[in-house]
This record gives sequence, C-alpha cells and structure tokens, in this order.
Amino acid sequence: MKVRARTNDSAAAVPAPVAQTQTAPPETKEVAVTSTNALVENKPAAEVTQAAVAETPKPEPVTYKLQGILFQPGHSSAVINGHTVYAGERVADARVVSVSVDTVVLVDVKGQTNILELP
Repeated sequence: MKVRARTNDSAAAVPAPVAQTQTAPPETKEVAVTSTNALVENKPAAEVTQAAVAETPKPEPVTYKLQGILFQPGHSSAVINGHTVYAGERVADARVVSVSVDTVVLVDVKGQTNILELP
C-alpha cells in the first residue's frame, strides 16, 4: 500500500517509504432470511439452512378412501375421496391403474403401488 501526501516542506519533497502491514480482511456478517422473515446474523450459512429446513412442516401423506366401485367390463369407475375416477385418471397425487370388481390399484408419483379394497 502506498501513501502519498502533499506538503509545502521542500525537505519532504520525496515521500518517505511507508511500512506496509498486512491487515485481515474486514469482518463480514452473514445475514439470511428464514421462512418467518426474521433476520439471522452471525451464523454460518449451513446453520441457517438447517434451521429453515427444520422449520418447514412436511406435508401429511395423502390417504385414499375407496367409497364405491361401479364395475362394467371395459368402463369401470370408482369413488375415491368423494371423486368419481376411471382407469388412467388422477386422484390427488396418484394415477388410477385399474378398477376391478372389489379393488382399485393406484400408483403415486414416487412409484409406490396402493391397492384399495372395498370393506
């Protein structure tokens, strides 16, 4: 780092060498906004991220209630969670694969198969 200064003194026309010292970079604060819009200061980003993830509620898994089946070969339907559905249609986050006399087969977005049976 070089420092230059003006002076009226002729003896000081040549600037004296300035000792260079190394200084640490200025301290920085990490600031993040959590899901509650509160500021979090002086915490590592990993802690803030984990806190935000911990605060996020997980959605409850969808439950499927088979309420009825109208079986007609080739065009059967089922009533699931109050909605009439046919093979190939969606109910919540699952697709109806097949409707038989007493069961309905669903496959959800994760690839899990659910077999619903009439009581």
